[in-house]
Amino acid sequence: MKVISGKPPFHAIKKEAAVIIALFEGATPQRPPQASEMMWECCRECFKQNPEDRITADILLLRLRALAEFEVTDEGSPGTLPPQEPQREQAPAISTSYEGYSV
Repeated sequence: MKVISGKPPFHAIKKEAAVIIALFEGATPQRPPQASEMMWECCRECFKQNPEDRITADILLLRLRALAEFEVTDEGSPGTLPPQEPQREQAPAISTSYEGYSV
């Protein structure tokens, strides 16, 4: 949801406990205006309460790829992502040395 709208699911509910209660009652997030019908259908498949009823990651990936080819990508058109500021985080330093390890 945040990828589509820039807001987390249930952003209008201010108390965390209220979100938990809503989820237990079967509530799902509201459709953001930026979500096309096809995108929203993918989202609804992911919201199903029973994990066995949810779409698999493989099928979701196929649908999203097809959706990316189908959707209009002009800025401001339905189904497009809102502009986002680039995230610039420094990657942690990773040692490539094996010194100190015994085999």
